[in-house]
Amino acid sequence: MQRHLDAFVAWKAARSPAVIDAALDALTRAAEDEKANVFGAVVDAARAGLTNEEICTRLRRDLGFGRPLAFV
Repeated sequence: MQRHLDAFVAWKAARSPAVIDAALDALTRAAEDEKANVFGAVVDAARAGLTNEEICTRLRRDLGFGRPLAFV
């Protein structure tokens, strides 16, 4: 298990801070724009290397906890 944790920590450290910041900023812009595709921004963020925790933390900050991302 420790080997996996060490590999994860190394992977996170190797990511480009500029790419991570840009993906987080895109999430914020999508969350602030009522017409934006938030789900698309989440997918793009994951492709950029953000973790689920990083994505959820940013969206909770911008949208609040428990607020639905989509209305049906």
